[in-house]
Amino acid sequence: MQIALVVSGAIGFWLGIQTLRLFFAMVVWNVAEDQLPTIVGLVALAVWSVGLLGWVASRIAGGTRPVYRWAATLAILVVVRQVVSDEAVTAGLAFASAIVWLWWLPAYVDEAARQAASRQVAIAAVLGIAAQVAGQLAQHGLDVPYLVGPEGWFAATVLAAAFVVFTRSATRSADRPATGTSWGAVAIGPFLFLQLTLLANIGFIETLGGWDLATAGLVIEASLVTAALAMDWIPGRVPMAVIGLVTLLCVVAVPFGGVATLAVIPAQAGLAVLLSSALGASAGRRTYLATYAGALLFFVFTFAAYADYANRTATYVWPVAVLAVALPALRAARSAASPNMRVALEVGLLGLAGVLLSLVPANTTQIAVAPASGELTVFDYNIHQGFDLHGLPALPRVAEVIAGSNPDVITLQEVNRVWDLAGGVDSYSWLRWRFGGYQSVFGAMNGVHFGNAIFSRYRIADMGTVHFPIAASGIPRGFAWALIAGPTGDVFVTSTHLTPYDRGEEIRERGDQAAAIVAFANTYARGRAIHAGDYNDDRSKPAVTTMVAAGLVDAMAGQGLGAAMTFASSGSPFDPPSEEQLDYIFVTKDVEVLSAQILQVTTSDHRPLVARVRFR
Repeated sequence: MQIALVVSGAIGFWLGIQTLRLFFAMVVWNVAEDQLPTIVGLVALAVWSVGLLGWVASRIAGGTRPVYRWAATLAILVVVRQVVSDEAVTAGLAFASAIVWLWWLPAYVDEAARQAASRQVAIAAVLGIAAQVAGQLAQHGLDVPYLVGPEGWFAATVLAAAFVVFTRSATRSADRPATGTSWGAVAIGPFLFLQLTLLANIGFIETLGGWDLATAGLVIEASLVTAALAMDWIPGRVPMAVIGLVTLLCVVAVPFGGVATLAVIPAQAGLAVLLSSALGASAGRRTYLATYAGALLFFVFTFAAYADYANRTATYVWPVAVLAVALPALRAARSAASPNMRVALEVGLLGLAGVLLSLVPANTTQIAVAPASGELTVFDYNIHQGFDLHGLPALPRVAEVIAGSNPDVITLQEVNRVWDLAGGVDSYSWLRWRFGGYQSVFGAMNGVHFGNAIFSRYRIADMGTVHFPIAASGIPRGFAWALIAGPTGDVFVTSTHLTPYDRGEEIRERGDQAAAIVAFANTYARGRAIHAGDYNDDRSKPAVTTMVAAGLVDAMAGQGLGAAMTFASSGSPFDPPSEEQLDYIFVTKDVEVLSAQILQVTTSDHRPLVARVRFR
């Protein structure tokens, strides 16, 4: 095994996953935020199309070893994008990084072919994915592009430097004709799609399995160890058609959740064997064309899968992606297995390190101490998927804003669970780690990828999630709820994000959704209640008037903040300036509001609400 080639490829895939997720996030939450899906897709496609011109770029500027030149360029972009934080520049750097990574990928596949090592591209991919998962585990769900300050700069620089060093070492061999690749490289794109959106997506596997971060990470890393073993032990012993069929059935099973989530283990093994076999399936010409055919499939599959992610009607895309990986592998000649434990051991060590680091507690853990007055501080915030007012990664800064108010109860909306279009970070797991002294509940809202959360310093006696009936807008919404044992008695708390937009039926829908919250609370709680969240309406609209008509008190309005705005756009050319009233804290009349404020911060496009309350 060519160690330098495999390691350079593993780091390249690792950086590629981070790069692609940041690229999608900058399209969706920065440049084309709140635009029609067609506009979002066209912006992404325009950038992606430039990335598919790698053959032209390599001919013009790639030199004799384009893989090294593109690796060095990507390394520079990775470091600069980590250091620079600007609404336009960061988006530009994310786009440029995606383009250069798409130029690097076929150059790397071609380099492997010239070294008669095409199958080792599959080994590099598995190692890179294992490193990505381990890295996110070590960061408790966060990822390097979302680290703020010197910590992120250091991590990006180390990764970039290692990428350049190993790529340079890997390209010192004599030039040979390309062998062992070509159309098999089509499988790389669908393979990566399956990893990012399902099999190695930590938040998705967590939610499907009902596990915590460490358990989900352990299952994923175990599946990748199995994949590494399978690549060495299975070829030549089991027909590719059988492997493809078993893999297809396992991938279909995973989204059912529960025990079926464990099907991720045989699914990873089968996919790795299929990819390894596909890469050795043909004679080594048209590498760029084949790789870019796979990259185009990756793009199409990603947008198809997330086109109706909320209702999960696009699950058919995963089986289709399995077929796209399997078909090139069916052309492969049967080859004898060559057992080798080294790669599996390396994957296992990476995974173990990530899992162990995920168990390290935060040094900011706050222990609940009941105040003598029996008062509670309630903090509500729509955190915008962890992106600030300007569409830049901001989750650590969001946490600092929350901690600055020292709240007893935290209600959050738009909490990400490794949604690839929002950067692929597990915001809920990271916040749960950051506020380790709190108990919490997460309620998935749009599919399983993001939703509402409640954190409490005090014991949560009961919890759950309620989904509103799907109405005319077709947008699924709901609320998380918790029965909290407060310092002087129980209080029922909800966190919700009602239907967005004003395109027709949404205003009436929000009124109906508010009524559903009131009805549930009256049935379940029948006592003190605090309802907080993004109601997506001003005080004259049904969502708010329904709550007030039910006898609830508008905490902000009661403290003289009835005219204050809680939402603001950035005012950039992509995001015309506007301010709106959208966020509220409502309380029952047996909850006295002592004070309230709206914090003037820019760590989200919403502003956080803080209310100090006391039970009557």
